[in-house]
Parts: sequence; C-alpha cells; structure tokens
Amino acid sequence: MPAHSSSHRVRRVPSVPRAGVDPITSAVDALAVVTMALSSPPGNETVAFYLDDAGCGAGPLLVVADTVDHDAMLDVVDLMGRMAAPNAIVDRTLTGLVVASCRPGGRREAADALRWRRASDLADQHCLTLVEWFVLGVAGVEYPRELTREPERWLAA
Repeated sequence: MPAHSSSHRVRRVPSVPRAGVDPITSAVDALAVVTMALSSPPGNETVAFYLDDAGCGAGPLLVVADTVDHDAMLDVVDLMGRMAAPNAIVDRTLTGLVVASCRPGGRREAADALRWRRASDLADQHCLTLVEWFVLGVAGVEYPRELTREPERWLAA
C-alpha cells in the first residue's frame, strides 16, 4: 500500500450565497456570485442577477459573452428589467439588480459615470434598483458608482 502524505491541504473556497436563502448584503457577497459565473479565463462578458425584497439572489443569473462595447451593459440592464416584468419569478418580488462587466486588459473609465446613471435610470424604469455595477479588469474590482459620488445601495443585513 502506498504511503499517504499528511501534508495535503484542503483549499478553502469562499462561501457563495445560496439563491433564495442567503442575503447578499455587500460587494464581497455579490462578487462571490459574480466570480463563480465568469468564464475561465475571463473574457469580455457581463454578469447580471436579481435580488429579491429580502436581499437574496432570485431568478436567473445571466452571463452575456462578447460584451466588448462598454455600452453593452446598458442592454443587459434593460433585458434584465424586461425579464423581471411584474413578478416574473413566482412568489418572489424582485427589487434589486447587480451587474458586473469583465474587461480583461481594461479598467473603469470616466464615461462609466454616465453609464452608471443611465443604467440606474433603466433599472428604475423597470421598478428595480441597480444595487451595484462592478468593473473587473487590470486594476482589480472597480465601482463606477464611485465616480458619481453616490453612496452604496446594499440592503442592511
């Protein structure tokens, strides 16, 4: 029988909030969901998911590939808004939306301030709150919301 090494280490995987069970109350929680959904290696893609009135993930998680045009995130927000049309998810009230744009080799840019405002307005037209939009790129995780000096919109736990 071969000898087994006792030096094997168990790699700890960050906890991903469970849809419909665990509230997503921070950027850390939301990023756990986003990073789980990104392709490997990450390409130009946009990830979006809903939050219900308890702050839990609800409904579909959407990953849109080849979103090279930075304005594509606006189309994703509009699509998610249309899909959420009145109580599209049985027994869940969808209230929030989280979006992440993966820009390998790129980063947040000044024009993202206008995109944030437009996306927030689009979500609002569909009775949703754009809780956060992340840009993941060479600078790590960036928050276009900060360009507008708006406060965080996370539901308190």
